[in-house]
Amino acid sequence: MLKLTLSPPIPKRKWGKDKAAPEPSPYKETVSSLEMLLDRIIIIRQTATSAVKNDQAKAEGKGDAIG
Repeated sequence: MLKLTLSPPIPKRKWGKDKAAPEPSPYKETVSSLEMLLDRIIIIRQTATSAVKNDQAKAEGKGDAIG
């Protein structure tokens, strides 16, 4: 007589809504932080460049020097 064997039970798949929110990748956080830092540096550079140009213009007597 043949002996029948059953395969082990397969665990049911969990649906996406059952899962907790996945943790963001540390690389993703690092890239995001670097992008924000880069944006700030660009803004500071643009502001500083325009301030230097204004100071140079005032020194040359071309700007609207008050006083």
